[in-house]
Amino acid sequence: MTKEDYFYEAFQGMERLGPGSRESTEKALAFFPRKSQPVRILDVGCGVGTHTFLLASHFPKADITAIDSHSPYIQTLNQSAAARGISDRVHGLEMSMFDMTFEKESFDLIWSEGAIYIIGFERGLKEWKRFLKPGGFQICSEISWLKDDPSRESLDFWQSAYPQIGTIAENLRRIEDADIFPKVILSARSATGRRSIMLPYRKTWIA
Repeated sequence: MTKEDYFYEAFQGMERLGPGSRESTEKALAFFPRKSQPVRILDVGCGVGTHTFLLASHFPKADITAIDSHSPYIQTLNQSAAARGISDRVHGLEMSMFDMTFEKESFDLIWSEGAIYIIGFERGLKEWKRFLKPGGFQICSEISWLKDDPSRESLDFWQSAYPQIGTIAENLRRIEDADIFPKVILSARSATGRRSIMLPYRKTWIA
């Protein structure tokens, strides 16, 4: 078996395939300006559609394209959309986040919950921004250090698993370097899993 096979086996049957919760999704959505309710949304790394359907509920008039590279997840998502009667506006596509083929300036909102780390936070910000319409937003979650002195065990694990992990200040600099600031809303979750914070940084929200 490949590493991917073990990953999919470990998550088989689960509704949520990454960190977060319904509450954290709704908390991030609450900071999105309602006056800018999107017409087109892209959900990157959608899994089986758990947060895709929260987006569909929050934005009842939006057209949502949800992508994932794992075909069974997309099949489950499309079946669920049909069962909910919203397959006319929620569309699952088997597609890699590394090779998205959308036209430039296609989406009002790009959402990626618990998935942007796969391509890398900084790379994802820079490469995906071309798909945003003028004035569009990108909302994503990124694992972040919330304390200056994490344990040696935590440091060793994350340096091996995700060397790009940074502090909130470092991730804010990456947002600025990607030249889409302040149109990013960053949901930062503790690398230790102990706590999370929410505070404003100009027009960027860190949750």
